[in-house]
Amino acid sequence: MAKTLIELASGIRRASVELSTYFEGLMNAADAAAVRTALSAAALNVAQAFTKGQRSAPVALSISSGVVAIDASASNIFTLSLTENVTSVTLSNLAAGTNFDLHITQDATGGRTVVGWAAAFKWPGGTAPTITSAANAEDFISFESADGTTVKGFYAQDFG
Repeated sequence: MAKTLIELASGIRRASVELSTYFEGLMNAADAAAVRTALSAAALNVAQAFTKGQRSAPVALSISSGVVAIDASASNIFTLSLTENVTSVTLSNLAAGTNFDLHITQDATGGRTVVGWAAAFKWPGGTAPTITSAANAEDFISFESADGTTVKGFYAQDFG
């Protein structure tokens, strides 16, 4: 079965090259270039060499009644502006190999806290960081999940 799928994928790639050549004869150069680009899109089953930087759009998290919900499938970069204390941080849609960053910024008042991290969050020494309390301070936490069940957090603090 695997060989058949590989042969099918190879056939599709050959057909896409033939289509590209065919379309080049029918359209202007800019449209032909667009077709070539579309037909040479990255495949998921082969190693890729990126020639440009890859980016994720940051997702702004919100606090609802003290709860922050992180959907790990939504982005690789999250921001959180502390406008009240956080009493619970939940995590959903975690998969093995997930990496994401969380930028936490105190508002102009400062003194806000973040506690109640879900059990999936693991920290150096077993203790979650105490978020920097100074007004407008920024803390940075990077998370990695090797198993899709837990995330290990590494942090740097007080960028304010």
